[in-house]
Amino acid sequence: MERDQLARLTMDALSFALLKDTDRTADALDEIGTSGDPFDMYSACCGFAEIAKRAMVKVLGDKPNLAAGDMWMIEELKPGGLDADPAKTFAVRFLIAYANDDKDMTPALFRAALEAGPDLFTESVCALLGDAADLHRLSQRSAG
Repeated sequence: MERDQLARLTMDALSFALLKDTDRTADALDEIGTSGDPFDMYSACCGFAEIAKRAMVKVLGDKPNLAAGDMWMIEELKPGGLDADPAKTFAVRFLIAYANDDKDMTPALFRAALEAGPDLFTESVCALLGDAADLHRLSQRSAG
């Protein structure tokens, strides 16, 4: 898939997710999945995670100093809460790994989701996109 087409489809998926237009969101993701390869979907996921990371910085007003060993972390309010939803678990862990610039964990999480089978992979990518859209919406409300 050409870079321009991938960029357009990635932004289309995010835009439609922000509008809560699930059909058009699914169409954009489907086109990435069918016209591209796993590397294209990984790139799209990184794009979604970048939007989410920027939203977190905007909402929190600060970001960890990765060079000093600080990092983004997941705090489960209900212990084991993520265990019941593997797709949500992927989304949160992928986002945190990406935000921490963890170049080993980010692709490893993607690969694990990909190898989990088509249904769970699709649910995982959708959960990541949904989280990115939710965080972006939150950042827009906090800015206004």
